[in-house]
Amino acid sequence: PIKNHKLFIEALTLLKSSTEWRAVIIGEGPCLQELKDQVSALGLNPKIHFLGWLPNLVPIYADLHFTACTSLNEGTPLSIVESFASSCPVIATRVGGIPDMFQTDNLGSYENQFTEPGLSIAKEGILTESSNAPLFAKAIDIFLDNIDFRNQAATACRKTAENYHLSYLCDRTAELYKKLLGKSDAQNIDLRLSA
Repeated sequence: PIKNHKLFIEALTLLKSSTEWRAVIIGEGPCLQELKDQVSALGLNPKIHFLGWLPNLVPIYADLHFTACTSLNEGTPLSIVESFASSCPVIATRVGGIPDMFQTDNLGSYENQFTEPGLSIAKEGILTESSNAPLFAKAIDIFLDNIDFRNQAATACRKTAENYHLSYLCDRTAELYKKLLGKSDAQNIDLRLSA
């Protein structure tokens, strides 16, 4: 399955942090029972909770310290956009369009603090190579043990979320059209949203 939740569960069994943690898995799908069986077999039922499908995730994001995206492939996942908008840092696999969502330059004091092959620190969180449970666990450990870094990433998330606001996306699209058509002034192209 493309969302690769098994990687997340496996990574949780490899944590080295002494920080107390709980995890939630949101959504429903054809692998739900298999995931519940995996959690049960690993004895993680008290720590991992399955919430099913929820129509409103805003209160959930408010209670999370970070979110995880373990997908094998993605375009621009809405879950990451929603996490950013909720000031919730993200640990994600470096696949598809996900790396383009993160800023990995000018990281300040954290730029060289957490170095590990296959792991990249970003302003909004941490990117790891795909299908590597020990590396994903390392990223979770970093967030569990470094509250200052996690808080700094949360602040960056809110700023990055502005890149996904509808008006900003429309402005960027208009700029692209102008560039492609060789137009220099905004009055030549007018993008309007209609319902």
